[in-house]
Amino acid sequence: LGPAEIGPIVGDQNMVVSEQAGQLRNLRATLSNPNCKGPYEPIEGAAYQGADGYTAVSGQAVHSPGENQVHRVYEAVAAFTSPDKAAAFVQTTLDKWKACAGQSITATYPNGKSAGWTFGEVTGAPPKIFQQRTQADGSKACHHALHAVSSVVVDLLVCGPDAGTGQAGKIAGEIAAKVGQ
Repeated sequence: LGPAEIGPIVGDQNMVVSEQAGQLRNLRATLSNPNCKGPYEPIEGAAYQGADGYTAVSGQAVHSPGENQVHRVYEAVAAFTSPDKAAAFVQTTLDKWKACAGQSITATYPNGKSAGWTFGEVTGAPPKIFQQRTQADGSKACHHALHAVSSVVVDLLVCGPDAGTGQAGKIAGEIAAKVGQ
């Protein structure tokens, strides 16, 4: 989805597209628990490498303009060789996300800054799962959605000071509807 479609959902009409990806990403931050990279950020290489049936990925960041992005959405789709393989990926990911639920981690960025985050419980059930993480100071929440549709997995993160659970589900649902066409 583009900024014009995402902006009204997150309440920010000034969204812009920045980075676009045609390959798996490697998280720039170092996490105090590297096993939580998958739930922390979409299309993280560690989450997909070796996944049965995974073939390709496409993603982009859509966010508020400027250095201090108030709202940030990272939307991606990952292709699998069959609907069964896509659904199995979400099922396998569920256990990995559950292992991070309730954990507090520190993300240390290349510029030396760091932020504490706490993962919430995983909600939903395959083929649609969700997990929230909240910044330690309470200033920001991020909702990660994973939604298998056909032979594609929608992998989406919505972050902001007022990011609601429904926002990630709505955006993931709209992307899934486009995949289904």
